[in-house]
Amino acid sequence: MVLAFTSTANAQQALGTITCTVTATSPLVRAEGVAEAAGDIKATCTNAPGASITVAQYLETNVTVLFTNVNVTNSIGLVTGTAPVPAVNATEAVVVINENHSDTPLDASTIPSTVAIDPRFPAPQYMRLLGDNLLEALGVQFPVPGAPNDDDDDLLGLAECDFFTETGTGTGCFPSTTTLVIQNIRVNVSGLASPAQVAAIVSITGPNGASFTSNEVKIGLPLVGLTTAVASDVAGAGLLCQDETTRDATITLTEGFATSFKTIGVPTFSPINTQVESGYHSPGSGSTSGGVTQGTRFKIWFLNVPDGVTVSVPTGVNNAAETDDCNLPANWDSDGLCLQLVSGADPWGALGSSVADGVDISVAIDSDGMGMVVYEVKDANPIVTESIDLPVSFDWDVGSADPGTAQIVVNFAPIATGREDEYSFVADKVSPRPRFIDTGDNPADAFSLRRCTTTLLFPWITNQSSFDTGVVISNTSADWLETPHQSGICTIHWHGLDAAGAIVPSTPSGIIDAGSQFIFLVSTEAPGFQGYIIVVCEFEFAHGFAFLTDGFGSFPTMAQGYLGLILERADDGLTREGPEALNQ
Repeated sequence: MVLAFTSTANAQQALGTITCTVTATSPLVRAEGVAEAAGDIKATCTNAPGASITVAQYLETNVTVLFTNVNVTNSIGLVTGTAPVPAVNATEAVVVINENHSDTPLDASTIPSTVAIDPRFPAPQYMRLLGDNLLEALGVQFPVPGAPNDDDDDLLGLAECDFFTETGTGTGCFPSTTTLVIQNIRVNVSGLASPAQVAAIVSITGPNGASFTSNEVKIGLPLVGLTTAVASDVAGAGLLCQDETTRDATITLTEGFATSFKTIGVPTFSPINTQVESGYHSPGSGSTSGGVTQGTRFKIWFLNVPDGVTVSVPTGVNNAAETDDCNLPANWDSDGLCLQLVSGADPWGALGSSVADGVDISVAIDSDGMGMVVYEVKDANPIVTESIDLPVSFDWDVGSADPGTAQIVVNFAPIATGREDEYSFVADKVSPRPRFIDTGDNPADAFSLRRCTTTLLFPWITNQSSFDTGVVISNTSADWLETPHQSGICTIHWHGLDAAGAIVPSTPSGIIDAGSQFIFLVSTEAPGFQGYIIVVCEFEFAHGFAFLTDGFGSFPTMAQGYLGLILERADDGLTREGPEALNQ
């Protein structure tokens, strides 16, 4: 793209036609991101002489960036250390002029009158937030390309040179090109769907008729940054009565693209570095002076954890061949992906230096069965799409836990709004950077704790041809041996048909306490049924007896009783295996 302006002769400005070519980078950004670092916008300007020349060394221009499909999410009011103090709506986004990265960025009110600076290389300048989607830098000192040093205003004490005929910084002339680079922009891309890109209109205007036309650039391409999967051993099942009281699950986190998981990095004066979270060195703009508050983080929720179950996670996990547990430099060193647990009550606090690496800790689970941990990327390889497995252990004590199914939700962190976080979708002073939307709408089952059961088979049950069958089931978990008392329902599964040839649905009992019985007649529960039943009781040590007769309530001519067969259960507590036996 080409921007151009011309200016008429006057005592304040160098004349000619200044033409600017505008380019921009469009890095991959996380589609879940609310404060993603967008690409740099660069205007490279040259000058051609006009018919009449009047010497001047700079123009004062205003630089505006209007975002047409996203909001700005830079911090505001945080930049400090300049004199005077920047306006409250100053952001850490900057305009860098002629690649001068050596000076501290300044506010518009300090340029050019109150600071003794080389007019060829003005200091970077903060941009102000004028609306949710509008950034502007006022009074930017724009060095005229190729302008000479003027005898009447010898700011530099350098040798004179002729306008347009001698260039270079060593002879007194200004550079033959002037560049403006807009850096450190953060935007909310969570509402964009790929292949839509972050779109911005750049406008550079000045007094006395000098102006740049508006131009649209693309500065970010959103792609999904995180996919997750949860896998469990033995289908994640545990039984309340088992001696083996641990089940493991694995959370797999996978990058959507190679630079999706980033370390916090260090501030940079270079063009946008998508390999780390930190951006341009803007003093006071964040804990790292790079516009960010943390590296890439992941928030893991544990939902519906049964009472009495302990959840444990490691303090660090590394997918590299080495065994070190995140004791690594702040920047990637190609060792692989490494996560470290964020410790303390504040999930956005410092990394837990007091927590030893390579150990497991218990997750705090509240009375609603909910707990949360946060991990931060401490090492990553930005040229490889990586994944990492995070192990989770579920432990319980025999006889003291409740049944239930624990679930896991994984998300980038922190969350802009929802799940205990309340941060902004627009620029503000307090929200962490980066931050993300909540995409965890589908919790994954990670662990089930089931009651220990007894399964009883009654191979012949009838309520036909004048016969009826009575069944009694005893809960014998109460004894003098201090066996833990158990209680629960028994569900009758009817396998056969009633007198009308219809299938009989399963029927549950009420709660059967330890030492109690469940007694029923087939004529009451399933009139006219004939076949067999399998009864599943939610407690151990259930025993059953069936009695068939043609004389309930009268004088029988035939009667027969038998004990129910106890069917062995598989390790998951649900399926059937092993021999069928009385097991009395």
